[in-house]
Amino acid sequence: MAKLRITPGVCGMTTVVNVKQTKDKAFCITVESQCETVKTLSAKLPPLTPRDAFKKIAENPIYGAASACLQHVACPVPCGILKAFEVEAGVAVAKNIHMEFVGEDEEDS
Repeated sequence: MAKLRITPGVCGMTTVVNVKQTKDKAFCITVESQCETVKTLSAKLPPLTPRDAFKKIAENPIYGAASACLQHVACPVPCGILKAFEVEAGVAVAKNIHMEFVGEDEEDS
């Protein structure tokens, strides 16, 4: 099972994503969150197949459900759900991601 904790930023509503492959080779996603709209998103996620990991954003079932539920378009939760799904499906490695605001006086690194 792949498990990913997402700390989204200013809202402070941590989300934990669990992805588990079932006996019939589908991937089921459960999401625990303090955010009511993310809970709604979780309920709308269908079982997935590895092919879903390669669908374009507009056709991806995770982003489709997010589009129907989330009001904040920059919410990192859908991306995190997709990353956890990719890892459990074996199409990506478990490598942490990070976004950081850099001040004007700081060098890019």
